[in-house]
Formats: sequence, structure tokens, C-alpha cells
Amino acid sequence: MMHSKTSSNLVNSISHMTGYQPKSSFMIYLGAPICDGQVRVLYFDDLLTKIRHKLAGWKANFLSQGGSSL
Repeated sequence: MMHSKTSSNLVNSISHMTGYQPKSSFMIYLGAPICDGQVRVLYFDDLLTKIRHKLAGWKANFLSQGGSSL
């Protein structure tokens, strides 16, 4: 991603030299949304779902086995 005010000549030069292709204003990097402009809650749905599943798994591990000794 490049800043929206980057000149088109510079974008074209970089694209030609590196094979870089301009991306849309939204993408996922290392599981987190990166966006240009207003951040929307919708962008974080996948990340929040993964966190909820991870927390549910941890919670299940901490439940008592009903009298079993640890």
C-alpha cells in the first residue's frame, strides 16, 4: 500500500522496477486488517472470531473434571 497522495509517476516507477501492484484500500496482514481510510467493525470480524474460539478452548481446559485430582 502507498499513501493516497503519492504521485502516479512514482507509483508507476516503483511498479515497473519491482513488479509491485497497487492494492485495494483493505487487506489482511498477519491476521490483522490494514485499511486506508475509515476503520469498520466488519474488518475485525474474522480476527474476533479467532480470538473467541481460542478463549473458548482455554476456558474448557480450566474446567474441573468433577473430582479428578490434577
